[in-house]
Amino acid sequence: KLTNLLEVFETLQEHINELDMVLISAESIPYQEDLKPWQHKFQRIDTVLKLWMEVQNNWMQADKFFSWSDVRQNLSQEAIGFIVVDKQWRWLMKQVQCDPHVMRTCCKEGRLRFLEEINQSLEQTRVAIYKYYDNFKAIYPRFYFISSYFIHTFISNFSDVKVLSKHMCMLFPGVHELALDNTQVKNKHVITGVIGSNGGTVYLNSSMLPDNYDKVTTLLNDFSANLHDTLKDYFAFLIEKISSERPLDQIDINHIAYFLLKELTNA
Repeated sequence: KLTNLLEVFETLQEHINELDMVLISAESIPYQEDLKPWQHKFQRIDTVLKLWMEVQNNWMQADKFFSWSDVRQNLSQEAIGFIVVDKQWRWLMKQVQCDPHVMRTCCKEGRLRFLEEINQSLEQTRVAIYKYYDNFKAIYPRFYFISSYFIHTFISNFSDVKVLSKHMCMLFPGVHELALDNTQVKNKHVITGVIGSNGGTVYLNSSMLPDNYDKVTTLLNDFSANLHDTLKDYFAFLIEKISSERPLDQIDINHIAYFLLKELTNA
């Protein structure tokens, strides 16, 4: 991995600026033919290093995504293609370790073209990965507001209720964690409600067992509908209390108002 390139870029820019000043001076006219190749070299180094950093960032991103089993399984062709690119990238970095000289490494014949080809493959891979996650976003729009890493977390762990509970706040800002019950189904955690950041608990109209679902998007869509129906019923109940002038439970009001406000502001 290329690191600490700031000093290299600063030194390179200093050389480029100094050479530009020399080239526009009248005294340099007799030496133009000797100076022009250096100008091209500095420009080539700048172009190669910037592309190299772009390739490195794209490779690191792809390497992270393909370490996840769901991506490898659903993007099998891209995964095979990345194996080839990964070998090319690692070979290139070994070459740099053997010869870290900036000018020789960047100006080596075919180096720019080699990086362009790798980057083209990585860009195609990146597009495929984004399309893969966009499919989940289209089915469950709240995924648009979280990173691919957290989408992956939900995809890979949605049957693990404890992981689901920990990350549910990413999708529902008012939810701190899920209210769980392991007595309804033997050795299974059932989602019975939501616990807000204010500590209040609202119990869902219908308990949910994640093991009954084979897709995270179906589970989350059902959970969203269940939560919204529950909040609507609670709200209607509170309105009825108010209209009938019956005494109100202040705890109920606080908890329901909190979740309603969070859901409305997140809509």
